[in-house]
Amino acid sequence: DQARVATPEAAYEAGADLLVIGRPITRASDPGAAAASIAAALRRVEATSA
Repeated sequence: DQARVATPEAAYEAGADLLVIGRPITRASDPGAAAASIAAALRRVEATSA
């Protein structure tokens, strides 16, 4: 589908300032929990990068 695919964490570490995350959230049985999990993972990456 996409030309460039990366985990949200890898994209953040590579300098992305905007992430488009679709299927991992829309296809999850609990989309809110999936989004929260991704956000938490990004916060952890940010905390270790600072």
